[in-house]
Amino acid sequence: MKKYINLPRNTYFINDKINGLLFGYKQEKKHKELKINFQTKELILDLCSKATDEVITSYSRKYNISKIEIKDKIFNILNKINNCIPIKFCDFKPNVANIPISIGDLNLVFPRHASIEITDKCNIKCRFCYNNSNSNNKNFIKSPMKLLKILCDKKIKVIEITGGEPFLHPDFIKILEYCIENFEVVALITNGTNHNPLFFDLVEGKRNILVQVTIPGAKKESSYEEYIETKKNLCEDIFNKKIKFIKKLKKRDVRTRIVYIVDDPKKIDEMSNVVNFAKNIGGSSFTATLNIPNGRGKNREKSMSSEDYKKFAKHLNDLREQFPNFIENDNPEKLPVDLNKGWSCGAGSKSICITADQKLKPCVMFSSDMIHKNLELDRFENEIIDQISKFAFNTIDVPSFGTCLGCEFSDYCIGCLFRGIKKIPLKGKDKCGWYLKMTKKEKEIVERYLC
Repeated sequence: MKKYINLPRNTYFINDKINGLLFGYKQEKKHKELKINFQTKELILDLCSKATDEVITSYSRKYNISKIEIKDKIFNILNKINNCIPIKFCDFKPNVANIPISIGDLNLVFPRHASIEITDKCNIKCRFCYNNSNSNNKNFIKSPMKLLKILCDKKIKVIEITGGEPFLHPDFIKILEYCIENFEVVALITNGTNHNPLFFDLVEGKRNILVQVTIPGAKKESSYEEYIETKKNLCEDIFNKKIKFIKKLKKRDVRTRIVYIVDDPKKIDEMSNVVNFAKNIGGSSFTATLNIPNGRGKNREKSMSSEDYKKFAKHLNDLREQFPNFIENDNPEKLPVDLNKGWSCGAGSKSICITADQKLKPCVMFSSDMIHKNLELDRFENEIIDQISKFAFNTIDVPSFGTCLGCEFSDYCIGCLFRGIKKIPLKGKDKCGWYLKMTKKEKEIVERYLC
C-alpha cells in the first residue's frame, strides 16, 4: 500500500532574509515554526505529492545512497519535524489545502507585526497627537475584514488596532472580534472614553489581547493642557472616563498598558506620581515615552531640550528599578543593543503600518505623506514586498551607544530609526555619528525621509 504524508491544514514556508527558510503551521491562533534548509523543503513537497516508497527510490538514485540509508535519513528528518508540526501518514494524496503555501522573499525581512489605523477620526484632541487626529477627519480604512483576512493568511502574528480612535469605526466590534479569534496577539490602542458594553463582554478574560490607554497624569488638573480646544469641565470628563475604562478592564481580567506621554519638562517630575496612580487604578503595566514629533506633536518638539531627554531616561530607569514587574522594558537604554553595532528595530521590515487612507508606511511614527503609494488588496503580498524593498530599513542599524556616544540627543534617538532620522538635520549630517557610519546606500535611503 502506498503511503503519503498528511500535514495539518495551514502549513506554510516563510522565506526571510534574517531567519532564512521557516516551516510552520497555525494551530488556532498560535504559530509553530522551525528553521529548515531547502533540501528539507523539497523533501516535504515531494512527500506531499508522491508516495514515500517513490521518494525513497528517487532520492536513493539522486544521492547515490542505498534505499535503507536514505529511508533512515528521511524518517529522521520527519521525526524532527514531527516534534513541532504533527505529521500523519495516509493511503491517498493529500488535499491541496494541506500542501504548504510559500510566502516572503529571501532578500527581504517579511513582516510578522502589523499596525492598522482603522480611522483617523477621534473624539478628543490631544496636543501631542502624531496623527493629527480630530473629529473633523473622515477616513475609515476600506474593506477592513478583507484586509485582516489577507494579513492572517500572510502569517502576521501580532496585529495592532489603532487610529484615530478605533471605537469610532462603524465595524469596530466586528473587526476586534475577528482579530481576537485569528491572531496570536492583539493590541488595541484607544483613548478609553468609549464604554461600549459589547466591547467589555468581548474582551473579558481574553489572554491574547492587550489594551493600551494614555493618561495625562495622576490628577484631573493634568488634563487641562493635554486636550486642546476643550473646556475644563470636558477635560475632567475625559479624564474620569479614562479612569473608569481602565478600572472596568481590570474587573474583566483584561491586560491594560497605561502610557504617559512626556512632551514637557514638567511631566518628567510627575512620573513617580503617575506610576503609582497607574498601578492603583488597575493597570497591568506602564510605560512612559517621549513625544513623537509628527502631526500636532511637531509643535511640542521644541519644548524639550537634550538635558530634558537625559533627565527623562535616568528618571525612567530609576523607576524601573523600583517597579521592575510593572514598568515595561522598552527604553533604549535597557534594550539589548550591541554597543558597537546596534540592531534593526524592524520598522518597514519585521513591522509595517497601514493607514486609514490605505497607505503603507514603515511604522506608526512616520507621517503618511512620506509614503505615496496606496495598497491594492488583490496584490497585497507583492505590494508589501515592493514597498519594503523601497523602505530598505532592514539593512540599517538603529542609533546605538556605539554610534551615538557623547551626542546630546542620544537619550532621544537610541533604539529608534524615526527619532534618529528626525534629529539628523538638527545635529547636521557632518556631525551625526549614526549618519556618518552609514554606507552610501543607507544614506540615500535615510535621506528620502529627511524633512
